Amino acid sequence: MQPSEYLTRRELTEQYNIHFLGPVQPCRWPETHRRLFADVQKLGDQKFDSYVESITVDSIDKPWRARTQWRAKRLAALAKKYRGEGHRERGWRNNIEPEVFQRFSVEVTCPECRSRLWESEFNAAVDNLEPFAESLEERRLKRRACECPEQLGSNSYEPGINMIFSDRSEAAIKHVPPLPIKKSNRNKQSKEEPDRVYGLKQAGDFNFILNSAAKTDPSKRLRDTIEISPFFNEREPLLFPFLIMEAKSTKQGDTAAVELQSAFCIRRLLRLQQNLKEAAGEETQWKTGPLLWFFHWYGERWIVAGCFVENVNGSAHWSTVDLWSGNICDLDGAIQLLLIVDYIFDWARDVYRRSIFNELNILASDDIAGTVPIPDIYSTIERSVSAWVDEAERERPSQDSNAFYEQATTDDTVPEFLNLIHPQGVVRDASIIESKFLALHIAVDNVESFLLSFPTVESSYKAIQVILQYMQDAWRMDASTLQELETHWTGNDRGYSDDQEIFYARVVVLMHIGPEWQPVRLITYLAVSEAALKMMASKLATNPMSNFFDSNFKVAVKSHISKQSLLRRIDMFKEHSIVDNLTAAVYTMCLSSTIHRRGGRIKNEFSLNRRAPFFGFVQDNAPGVLDMVTTVYESHKIGRKQPTDSYLRYSCIRTKQTRQFGSIRMWTHLEPLFVHYTGCILVDGLHQNGNIPKRCLYTVDGSCEMEVVPELLDRLSQQGRYYSTVPLDPGTRLGEYFGFLNQQSQAIGFWNQNRDPESIAVWLEFLSRQDTSKSKQQPIVIVLDDEPTTEVHEQDVDMA
Repeated sequence: MQPSEYLTRRELTEQYNIHFLGPVQPCRWPETHRRLFADVQKLGDQKFDSYVESITVDSIDKPWRARTQWRAKRLAALAKKYRGEGHRERGWRNNIEPEVFQRFSVEVTCPECRSRLWESEFNAAVDNLEPFAESLEERRLKRRACECPEQLGSNSYEPGINMIFSDRSEAAIKHVPPLPIKKSNRNKQSKEEPDRVYGLKQAGDFNFILNSAAKTDPSKRLRDTIEISPFFNEREPLLFPFLIMEAKSTKQGDTAAVELQSAFCIRRLLRLQQNLKEAAGEETQWKTGPLLWFFHWYGERWIVAGCFVENVNGSAHWSTVDLWSGNICDLDGAIQLLLIVDYIFDWARDVYRRSIFNELNILASDDIAGTVPIPDIYSTIERSVSAWVDEAERERPSQDSNAFYEQATTDDTVPEFLNLIHPQGVVRDASIIESKFLALHIAVDNVESFLLSFPTVESSYKAIQVILQYMQDAWRMDASTLQELETHWTGNDRGYSDDQEIFYARVVVLMHIGPEWQPVRLITYLAVSEAALKMMASKLATNPMSNFFDSNFKVAVKSHISKQSLLRRIDMFKEHSIVDNLTAAVYTMCLSSTIHRRGGRIKNEFSLNRRAPFFGFVQDNAPGVLDMVTTVYESHKIGRKQPTDSYLRYSCIRTKQTRQFGSIRMWTHLEPLFVHYTGCILVDGLHQNGNIPKRCLYTVDGSCEMEVVPELLDRLSQQGRYYSTVPLDPGTRLGEYFGFLNQQSQAIGFWNQNRDPESIAVWLEFLSRQDTSKSKQQPIVIVLDDEPTTEVHEQDVDMA
């Protein structure tokens, strides 16, 4: 750096309130980041010898520590080699950076068991004021180290690619307005190129929320109203960088010059975070605020600093404090640096990423569930009309709206062996899913008929009380929107006229396994028109609806959900991948509709000084609406004959899914079922009904031949992860299954550890005897124990 440029930069840092404070006492650290900085310094005091001594003690709970020791030895050896050979900056960067920052490029969980391949020496500190602090602590307590045997290829060192972080090397950060720094032939500097910057990758959850409608201007996407990246136009933006690095060779170890070289990029990245927090205003949930990590190094000498924003007399000051410095030629320095990088990774993954997502969520017109587990609300987005239509048209393979998500199919398109049923097990194509629709639709013209269906007046009054209670958090919509919901889900168009009667509705989405082990997704709703609600309320001696209409009616009017908004929510359930849908079905996921009110006033003539609502789904372990509608349906159904009553609606379609990877996951807290290298998943049954087969072998791609199925089953029974579920029996009341709803997706060991090998052997023998040519021509074969083979034709499965 030329002396003139150095002086100009130093003057500008003072003018812009940029401060490099060096190593300071902890009392000078900001209160919001004090625990983080203290942890970094504590890791910076770690001695290599004491770390090695503790490895044996922690070898079971922390098997990755031995690998960290090996990495430290390798890093120190490389540093000595390049120092001795006198490498230039480029040589140091190409060989040392990948070793130090390896954590940001590899996967953190085992692809086999989804447990941890490694963790930070201790978890990154999170302020108790953060809204997700409690749920994060609960998740951390449930994390376990990978225990997969190495011969399965799952316990090898950090396989896979990290999909939540990315980086830019020597990419131009834009300064607006340009910096008044003289350099070469330019009077002002509009861009700078730091050696490397790490930030958030635009993964599925961030992509969807950035494409949602902005709260300030619903006609625009959120990404078009705020700045999300400091770089010039990119194919894939690097979101809200949190780490910046500047490297020099040993011969260019001028710390002051490097700090001034990075000063304005540091300010730029902190300002990007600060602008996001300020945009959220009083609604902000980011209690700790902006933080940037600054690594600058000179050959073997490294410095780690923390950068933050201070408010001094109403002005923003951009301050940096040194937290650690060391020599990585020394084993102590090498182990300290690696542990610090691990810690920063843990902070970025568990704390920073969630904070950024929460702030974006506030700025969106509606909420979306992210990849980070959200314990309460699972709700969706509503993008601007133009953005949604344009993107749908680009991706749509045909004019058929259902083809955008999956292809309709009949059983003739599925190899017959994939439907073979035996008491010990079923073999099925996981891509075949049943979409079911069930509704209790009470309008003014059928309310009397509905009430007369109850055996006594008292029982009908009790039903009224329950229905009125459920309507307290109902979504408000017109009749045509409810009709379109069924058409969108199962393709069934009842051909009604465009009825504009207003209804209040509660919607439940249930994912489950059917009695023949087919994945099922069921949408159920209870809808009552305004006129019907008033008629019901008038029949009660005391009118519990008076409070609902008097105090909540005007707010409910403003909570009207549009057809496009409702269908977009349904689309997001349909956008899941084959494995995501199977995962939710195996763990019997159940979500119920809800209205959630957050910051922001309702600004129109009906305003009652309430917070602006949004529509979402909440996890429901005892869905009363689903139980009630199902009970009414079962009481009206005779055998396999569907009810003809106008207030009951039922339809079902079987389709073949084509999505191998989902763009969004509504059940973010579930770890996807692991697909064995054979392309299969084996699931056991915790049965309530002995007539249901004991387990199922799912083929994810549906491409295997009958001849290899016994071999696949044999391998999974020896090597696969053990999953279990409870298939829903249509002959059992739904309420008896409530204890199995919304289970956590965590495999319990391997199949070969303590399962029933005799039962597997019987199933294997049956599959080995099958004649492929005959199985493709004959109906489903059901083999009963100790009985001759019987042929039956497959029938449509009634609603569970």
